Amino acid sequence: NLLYTTYFVLFLVSSLILLVAIFH
Repeated sequence: NLLYTTYFVLFLVSSLILLVAIFH
């Protein structure tokens, strides 16, 4: 499902940005 994949990628990118913000 393309919509599910899109939401998963958005969640993954948001998590990475949040981790970078916390550790930097």
